[in-house]
Amino acid sequence: MATIRFRNGKFQAQVRRLGFAPQSKTFISKKDALAWTKRTETLLDMGEIPTAANADLKLADLIARYLETVTPAKKCWPQETRRLDKLLRDPIAKTKLSALTPALFAQFRDRRLKDGQRTCRYDLVLLQHILKLARLEWGIPLTSNPVEQIKKPPPSKPRDR
Repeated sequence: MATIRFRNGKFQAQVRRLGFAPQSKTFISKKDALAWTKRTETLLDMGEIPTAANADLKLADLIARYLETVTPAKKCWPQETRRLDKLLRDPIAKTKLSALTPALFAQFRDRRLKDGQRTCRYDLVLLQHILKLARLEWGIPLTSNPVEQIKKPPPSKPRDR
């Protein structure tokens, strides 16, 4: 809900929504304040502004949740558990969700290519799936999946029998 009030010769606009941190800004004209409130409410509806509960979430939190909820149901859970444990120790896991960018994942890719193309590709696909799951099923407000926007290493050649 947006409120505009006249205070100290200026217009103060506030937008408050349940589950989100209150947003406020001061303007000289009421017209600018109204435009800002509409724009801010639209951003809140689209999930561009993180919720108060999810503002300090890190990638490590999503990896840990995936490790607890999704991985145990898989046939290859021991291998995936080891891979996710390694991802949890990587510096990228300490990054806040709001700071995740394709450039950051490109640096991760370049660092992981030293371990092999297949390993790097599998890690990127796993991170892409975790972020997609967080967005679609866990209700984490992510604007896009930054892993989808980078080039992944080519898949290994299939074996010839």
